[in-house]
Amino acid sequence: MRSRTRRLANRVLAGAEEVGAEVDLIDLADLQIAPCTACESCSLDGKCIFADDFPAAYDRMLDADGLVLASPVYIDNVSGQMKVFIDRLADAIHCQTFAGKYGCSVATTQVSGGDAVVGYLNHVLNYLGVTTVGGMSVALDENPEALDRAEPAAHDLGRQLLLAIDKQPRYPEQEAEMAENREYFAGIVQANRDWRPEEYERWVREGWIREDPTSVVSPQRLSSGVEAVLSQEAGALPSRGARMLGQVRRFFQWGWDAANNGWNQWVLGFGHERQRGLWQRLGFDPRTRGGAGKLAAVLAAGLGVIFSTILVIKLRTRRNVEDMALVLYDRFRQKLQHLGVSLNPAEGPLDYARRIEAEKPDLSRPAREIVDAYVAVRYGERSDRTELERLVREFTRRW
Repeated sequence: MRSRTRRLANRVLAGAEEVGAEVDLIDLADLQIAPCTACESCSLDGKCIFADDFPAAYDRMLDADGLVLASPVYIDNVSGQMKVFIDRLADAIHCQTFAGKYGCSVATTQVSGGDAVVGYLNHVLNYLGVTTVGGMSVALDENPEALDRAEPAAHDLGRQLLLAIDKQPRYPEQEAEMAENREYFAGIVQANRDWRPEEYERWVREGWIREDPTSVVSPQRLSSGVEAVLSQEAGALPSRGARMLGQVRRFFQWGWDAANNGWNQWVLGFGHERQRGLWQRLGFDPRTRGGAGKLAAVLAAGLGVIFSTILVIKLRTRRNVEDMALVLYDRFRQKLQHLGVSLNPAEGPLDYARRIEAEKPDLSRPAREIVDAYVAVRYGERSDRTELERLVREFTRRW
């Protein structure tokens, strides 16, 4: 069966090609791409654990100046192949590797949902850092002429895309949204700085991360100090600014005085009579046996809730540490697989270490250190994965 979505996408490419573009079509239906498992491996070193067709398709997109996303509408959303592919673009989104490109989206549908899918695809492009120039959808509704009538508009969309690539127009609303996204993604890049220093440095060069924002205004402050800079810059603190600063200082002073007075009144002055009055207003009278019993029961229940909450937080923290340890261990095993040590899902860590010693004696010592650190975090009492992170990072970089 001939793909009507492919036909529409080809018309967009033809329009761009007509005005000088070199075009390339990637049909996801021809590729084998595994669904993302959220293992976070790509966040650590930019590499996915799956060896499939995704990296080649990704590289072709990276080489392009413009991107066109096209999908049929399947139950008011993109096709399964497209959704799987978008999910695998998580690292490209976090690192903004497509920033500066231009793009557009098209969709075909039987009756409805086309505009929503185009909006979603353009939203994905913005998430990737790609500026969109528009999009279109075609509702076929058993009408073979609908696609014919839409082809001139698709052709023009392709021409518009190439024109945008050439002229680099600005779209303030999109730029504001993408800047807001990058503020969030900057936290991910900073968190993975030790794992991917080259990515962190790229963000600093792009100006998306500032190691010292004040140096942009007064670079000499770093060497001479803020007092010297302010004394050299006429009007650095104008009189109005000085007055505002004084008002802010007084505001915080008043707040501190109010808090201090409240502490004195309610904590230091919270004597026996005030305590008994508080409990009586809450329905407890400590002077009677029944009131004292109810009060004791409530306090016991409160302590139980607090203890349970602390226990849940502790268990969740422990669970997060264990999950991240498993991600690091999988990263280590994937690296060894590339070095010729096959994976055996049923093999425990200690047996795995013994097999590495037999098959790769030169790797036995660092491998044993990693396995021991993993076992301590995953199954032992250790709650700090810092040592495991360091060992895996050094191993993947060296080997």
